[in-house]
Amino acid sequence: MEELNVSDPPQSKAIERYTEEAVKDIGPTKAQVLRTIATYPIAGLPCSTIKSKDIIEFLQSLPGQPQTVGNYASHLTSIFAIDRPMWDFRLDDREMRDAITVARRMGIISRSAQRNRKPSLDELDRLLAHFIDRRQRTPQTMPMHKVIVFALFSTRRQAEITRLT
Repeated sequence: MEELNVSDPPQSKAIERYTEEAVKDIGPTKAQVLRTIATYPIAGLPCSTIKSKDIIEFLQSLPGQPQTVGNYASHLTSIFAIDRPMWDFRLDDREMRDAITVARRMGIISRSAQRNRKPSLDELDRLLAHFIDRRQRTPQTMPMHKVIVFALFSTRRQAEITRLT
């Protein structure tokens, strides 16, 4: 009977094992999302009992926009995709696929809207003038005029820029 429990742990254990053993770099956002999922009631359920209805209820309980909920669903999908074939945990990836289908059709999850707005030359001139003036008056402030130009030409996201050393 104990062996049965080892192969049918609560979902939180499946998440924990995934994050500990994944060779591929998980990244800070995915790791944080998975840790958060592990705190929800669904994570206390044995893997074999989790059905699409449970996943949908979990997604509906999440705060935030459908895009954010979609991000959680995406990261949870990776757990369902590998835990059964890798460790013989009884998560059914078909249940996850069904839940994703329903969640999309019901508007619970969605993709982020494409963003492509760039500042006009006038807006850019005013921003740079403001930050150059500020830097001249208070030299110890961050050189935002340089950061803005770097951001424009490097095409990196804000989080990527702030992690640079």
